[in-house]
Amino acid sequence: MRLRLSTALGLDQHPGGVPGYGAVLAGDARTLALRHRDGEWRVVLTDDQGRLQHVLLTRHRPHRPPGPRGRHRARGRRASIVELQVPTTLLAALDPDDHPDWAPLLRELQQRLADLGRPGAPPDRHAGPDDRARRRPGAELDRWIRVRDRHCVAPWCRRPAHKADLDHTLAHASGGPTSSWNLGAWCTHDHRAKHHAPWTVRQPSPGRFVIRTRAGTTYTSHPKPITDPLPDPRPAAAPRPLPDDGWVDDRTDDIDPDWFQKLTNKPRPTTTTPTRSTYDDEPPF
Repeated sequence: MRLRLSTALGLDQHPGGVPGYGAVLAGDARTLALRHRDGEWRVVLTDDQGRLQHVLLTRHRPHRPPGPRGRHRARGRRASIVELQVPTTLLAALDPDDHPDWAPLLRELQQRLADLGRPGAPPDRHAGPDDRARRRPGAELDRWIRVRDRHCVAPWCRRPAHKADLDHTLAHASGGPTSSWNLGAWCTHDHRAKHHAPWTVRQPSPGRFVIRTRAGTTYTSHPKPITDPLPDPRPAAAPRPLPDDGWVDDRTDDIDPDWFQKLTNKPRPTTTTPTRSTYDDEPPF
């Protein structure tokens, strides 16, 4: 579940989203987030243009909504992921006292915000040779790659990143390091095609992939912003008149005798009064 922190706090009504399903209305997004409070909560910090800066995990959650607290309910939702998106400037300006239910979470985030390093730096910026030689990335780097790519990096694919594989652009067997600039999210289908087709793949910058297929076609994919700016409202200069439906607006009775002909452009069928059967026998005949 993805939604903006400002929407979760009730400051706006921006829609959320469920990867693989689509947009979710703001009220439903808030309900889903609170329902899955036992899952993993990620807070994605962005700049004012929506570009990724940091990925944090939170220990605190808003207060649990009233309702049953069965053990089976909590266990079934621990695998869920709730992603809260917020610009760092907005997070720093929020007052936790204005949001009592969210105050512990906001205080935790603001304390950690002061200890973060350079904005936009990947978590492996200080990784040593041993970390880069590992076959699989650590949990922090894994989350960073999946949040950065959002979905399969193949330009024609929209498989969510949390269901994709992490693949080395330069193969690990050929000496490719396990780092943010050599990893990408690939769905199982495109991952196999990359190796068996084979495709030529380069990553000139982290998150930017240049893919050349066996047919000689080159595709380039760029990292997507975490949040897209919503379009401004475009009100009409004057109210648009309703189309003429053929009905008289000043009628006082409820039923128009010509309603059938106006709707179907056909004369109203005549109805006949049913007559009583002349059979004298009792049914069944």
